[in-house]
Amino acid sequence: MKKLLLFLIIVSLGACAYVDPSLTQQTKIYTDAPLHKSRVYMSAQPRSRQLQPLTAVFLPFYMLEGTEDYKQLGDQLGGIFYENWRGKQMFPIFEFATGRTFHGRAKALSFARSRGADLVVVGFITHMLNGSTLGDTEISIQVKIYETHNGALLFDMAQSGRIEFRGSRDWFVASHEQRMPSSPIFMLIRSMADDMAIPVQSWLPRPGAPLPFANNKEEIVKGMTAELQPATTNGIQSSSQQSRTTSANGERPLTDAMTMEHDLKNQEKGQQGVSLNVLFDVNKDVIRPESYPLLDSLGEALNSPELKNKSVMVAGHTDSDAGAKYNLNLSKRRAEAVKRYLVAKSSIDPARITTVGYGKGNPIAPNDSPKNKQRNRRVEVRILE
Repeated sequence: MKKLLLFLIIVSLGACAYVDPSLTQQTKIYTDAPLHKSRVYMSAQPRSRQLQPLTAVFLPFYMLEGTEDYKQLGDQLGGIFYENWRGKQMFPIFEFATGRTFHGRAKALSFARSRGADLVVVGFITHMLNGSTLGDTEISIQVKIYETHNGALLFDMAQSGRIEFRGSRDWFVASHEQRMPSSPIFMLIRSMADDMAIPVQSWLPRPGAPLPFANNKEEIVKGMTAELQPATTNGIQSSSQQSRTTSANGERPLTDAMTMEHDLKNQEKGQQGVSLNVLFDVNKDVIRPESYPLLDSLGEALNSPELKNKSVMVAGHTDSDAGAKYNLNLSKRRAEAVKRYLVAKSSIDPARITTVGYGKGNPIAPNDSPKNKQRNRRVEVRILE
């Protein structure tokens, strides 16, 4: 009977329980303190997907409930959130503005522009109770992302989380003790950073799976008209579809977080496009004459009956030489050079071509030899739906 009662207690506490059995004293059962979170609430969210990689600067959290060490605390907590996002490689260049305090939207935008960033991420701790390992811990976070060029609010997200402290509880045959994490407030922030990253990742560009190289018109047409595999399964709607039907300023809970995550994992499927080995002068966006025949073939393909009504995205890629910011700009300029060539030589409507630059962030070969570096310095052309 005693064993049965002990078994029922363990089952009721969940599979994460650790049992320290004893024949002479009470058996001790330890479980990890559960983490409770609200959904992420969106007050602003972009309607359409971003195509161009963006650089960002992250300001330390601003503490709305003032404390004596609010600057140091904002740095520390904001740094944990920032490191989580940085580890996800969401932005090719992502800077944390250590020691800088939020003094309003205008100053935040001005600072981000001075750093050459496309976006500024600002966070607010609207409520915090830090019980450490001896009491309840709870926190509420609001994160806003602004576009620095025009000051537009792109994202406005809020979420709250809580870890409850419970003391030991005794039964006849066992005692239960809940184990608190060493830093409950840090655990909450990391977990909430994971949740808030999902809608941002779903909006940001993903270069997609590498495309096969094409060398002539026929191979280009074949690669860009290949049969697509569906990007969703079991009737799940992609997040990009949902964003088109959701008001940019209409508040709604992020009930589709799993759908967005599913979309992130599946968006590399169903790619229509090709890679082209277009040669440029070193560190320039000047197309070498030996690549003209290949680009003429691309122009013929885009004017063919199969593709003449299609819009395309021309994406530039570089090797790993030089810095991230330099390569981003160089890859963008090279994609624009290809567009200019197609418009001038093949009379392609410029409205059909969107250009982006991915820099060195999506290599298809190790950057350890001239041959591999040349493979990475490619131009991709994809059908743009």
